Amino acid sequence: MCHHDFKLKRRLEGHIGNVTKVQFVSQNMFISGSEDFTIRLWCVDSTTTIHIYNGHEGYISCWLILKNRIWSGAADASIRVWNLDDFELKNVIETSHRKTIQCIIHAGLYSVASASNDGTIELYHSDSFIVLRTINVHTPVYHLEHGNLKPNYLMASTGNGHIILYDLEQNCTTLNIQIHTQWISHFKLKNYYLACVAESILFIIDIRSFDIIEQTDTQQIVIQTIEWLNTNTIISSGKDGIIKLFKFKLPL
Repeated sequence: MCHHDFKLKRRLEGHIGNVTKVQFVSQNMFISGSEDFTIRLWCVDSTTTIHIYNGHEGYISCWLILKNRIWSGAADASIRVWNLDDFELKNVIETSHRKTIQCIIHAGLYSVASASNDGTIELYHSDSFIVLRTINVHTPVYHLEHGNLKPNYLMASTGNGHIILYDLEQNCTTLNIQIHTQWISHFKLKNYYLACVAESILFIIDIRSFDIIEQTDTQQIVIQTIEWLNTNTIISSGKDGIIKLFKFKLPL
């Protein structure tokens, strides 16, 4: 799909299950995850599959691209680390997660963090893959962010509609605010603004004060993902198969 006119340019087939996630890894290559338990590396020009990453025993739920490697998380509660260039499986990380891994992010310096709807967050060394710490949130965690914040902080969204700010140095929660009564499935930071979604509602939060400054009903059936297109425009896709754009007038 072209981002200029949102018209379908090309259709690629190969997965035998629903596609859960897509991300470009270079100008001419991208990866896709699926409910068929696999990740595929594609060539855009030839529309062919370059490689299939097999090994997970559950649908692909998330990943992180870091240092030419894919950290993949799945419904089997495992994390697998693959090389992008030679396709080698570098490590299968023995996490303490018991349910689906919902998010994997780079958490600064040599750290990688993962979150699960079993209510835990785990931190790993990005080179040795050693588990550094397990954080018990005691409620399902669906998304993590690190950035535009103090370097030692993680931000998490929960299954009971809360946004949590966690201090990694002090090993404690410093902020816990309720945005909605239902789970916050996704959020994205852009400068000082946090866009987050719960069911069909899109919220914009100023992270300097953590006040909700914008709120709109997207009228979509469960928003599956959101992304900032620029400093005041957000794109969303819903379970209804509809993609929408929302523009806000945000303070500087």
